Amino acid sequence: MRNLAWVFVVVGMLASMAGGASAHSSVSKSFPANGAEISELPKSIGLEFGYAIRITQVTMEHNDSGEQVELDTSAYKKYANEFSFALPAQAPGLYRIRWRALAQDGHAMQGAFAFTVK
Repeated sequence: MRNLAWVFVVVGMLASMAGGASAHSSVSKSFPANGAEISELPKSIGLEFGYAIRITQVTMEHNDSGEQVELDTSAYKKYANEFSFALPAQAPGLYRIRWRALAQDGHAMQGAFAFTVK
């Protein structure tokens, strides 16, 4: 009987872990695409997620400068799947975009992508 109880506990834990994992979203698309080489800096970058999230911070770093410019996220106060952020004018080079967000279950998420302007 005791072993059967442990089976139910383990099955319950596995089920809750699977449910929690599906509630978290990752970037399904970025614009420009991660690793892309483009000829000119776009006016904005975009992120698309598999599930609705609430974006909390997006930063840009240019050419390994160590200086992170915070992009304006004020237009996104609610949960959504797609986001677009204006980029400040910069020179050609490597761009790293880092984002932070909250999943609908309250868990913090983060990620990054990079692209190069020739």
